Amino acid sequence: MYRRKSSNNDMVLPTHVDSSASATSNGHHNGVHVDSYRYPQASASSYSKSFKTSKSNSKGGRSKWSYILLVGLTLFIVFFVWKVRSNKSSYDDDRMDPFDSSRRNKRTSRDRYKSKNTNKYNKQWKSQNGDDDDDDSATTGRGGSSSSSALDKRVRQLEEELSKSTRKLDDQTKESKKLLSRVMDMEHEKMELIEELEHHKISMIDKESGASGSEIKYETKTSAELAKFEEREKALRDRINKLILKIQTESHRELIESFGEAENYYVEFTVQIPEYAQLPDESNKFIIETAGPDALPHTVNLFLQQVSHELWNGASFIINAPHILQAAPHDPTGKKDLRQAFQDKELTTVSFQEYSPKMPHEKYTFGFAGRPAGPDFYINKLNNTINHGPGGQEHHTLEEEADPCFAKVWKGEEVLDAMFSIPVQGAQNLMRDFITISEVKVIPKPGTEFDYYDEKEKEGNEDGENDVLDQGVEVNVPV
Repeated sequence: MYRRKSSNNDMVLPTHVDSSASATSNGHHNGVHVDSYRYPQASASSYSKSFKTSKSNSKGGRSKWSYILLVGLTLFIVFFVWKVRSNKSSYDDDRMDPFDSSRRNKRTSRDRYKSKNTNKYNKQWKSQNGDDDDDDSATTGRGGSSSSSALDKRVRQLEEELSKSTRKLDDQTKESKKLLSRVMDMEHEKMELIEELEHHKISMIDKESGASGSEIKYETKTSAELAKFEEREKALRDRINKLILKIQTESHRELIESFGEAENYYVEFTVQIPEYAQLPDESNKFIIETAGPDALPHTVNLFLQQVSHELWNGASFIINAPHILQAAPHDPTGKKDLRQAFQDKELTTVSFQEYSPKMPHEKYTFGFAGRPAGPDFYINKLNNTINHGPGGQEHHTLEEEADPCFAKVWKGEEVLDAMFSIPVQGAQNLMRDFITISEVKVIPKPGTEFDYYDEKEKEGNEDGENDVLDQGVEVNVPV
């Protein structure tokens, strides 16, 4: 273990010392060589003197070394227990939740404190002993300060990266929550829009009131408003039905007062048919029979009033479509419009689409065209009950309505067939030669003996009125 110098008997203390006490003081055990520092070299004479003194006093020396060994062993045990507990704490910290910020911050502070103190003590020791150039032990030793500092630095970097990742994760979580909240708001807004579409806006224009362009708007947003609107709609329908009944009643009264009380009324047409379509006997008249006053009082009264005011005299049949032959207030040339005369007499259209199942749109029947119907009328060339009846014309707003059918041919179907044979031109089926309506008049039912003209003359004389026949005015009153 010791070696002598050749020059004298002094002994030199070895550079590397392997003792439990020194190992314990430097933080290592189990016979590990400690290179953290070097013992200062002592002179051979002083060491030899202490060795001789220790040898001469062996009993007292053993007692002193025993005490030192006991203290060293105690310190070793305390250090070992502390080390074990420290390692266990580090193990627990490694297993802890990485998102536990309180424990992570506590561990980081402790490691930084340990690293700071270790570097401080190492610098103090090197400055005192002047051992700044010996870095081998610091870089290669298992418990070296530089290795510990590098490890602590790496741990700090990892902890900073983990902290950044955690903050980034928290930010993304907050952003996800915001997006989710926005999606929920949009879904809620979508449901509100759907609900608003279900309770849509309804606007009604009162055209009969005379206030042009006036609108009554109803906006239903809640069930209460919807119920109120339904009540108002029901009240309006009831009022419309009462107005229709009132119009029919007044029309029936006017019809009886103007043309007498009868089951049906008869009208005679005189037309001018082109020579190439004339019949051999040159017949140019046909008679129609209107519906009864109880079935279609408003429509029949309108047509008879037009006839009695001679509004159709001089008009023409102008359209010869595959299913109808239509008449309009135009002169035979097609250049002069006669509608102004209808408007002056306020006999242009019906007030509502009056229809009766007793008078369907069969062949050789007459009906008013348009919405509202009038003044144009047409003759059905075939059975148009489906097309011109209720719900047959879907292009109109109120598709459930029908064209009023008010009369049928009573005599002269062969004349109508001759009129149907007139050729057409163009996409609108305009007749190549218009058929002129020379005269239209209300006549008594053919074959009756009672003359209403004489009866009207007598009533006029009794009332002191002028004789209408002397004035040259023809009064057509049917049976």
